[in-house]
Amino acid sequence: MKRVTFGEPDHILPWQENRTGRSSSFRMFRLNTEEYPADRSVFDSYGEACMKAKMKELAIKSYERARARSHAEKSEKHTATA
Repeated sequence: MKRVTFGEPDHILPWQENRTGRSSSFRMFRLNTEEYPADRSVFDSYGEACMKAKMKELAIKSYERARARSHAEKSEKHTATA
């Protein structure tokens, strides 16, 4: 399978696919986390998709990654301004 990547995470297409009930949306959310591991919002979106799919353990892990990235971003900003 050929991988297609974008310059930044696609936050719209996976949600459009999710509304239609397509399983491809879940793969898109996961691909975003693989392609953009430094972006906290992709982990938050993946966590939400996991919760909707009743995949609680995956959702928790994803939300934890989002929270860790949020703390890292705050630390990076604090270090940059110091």
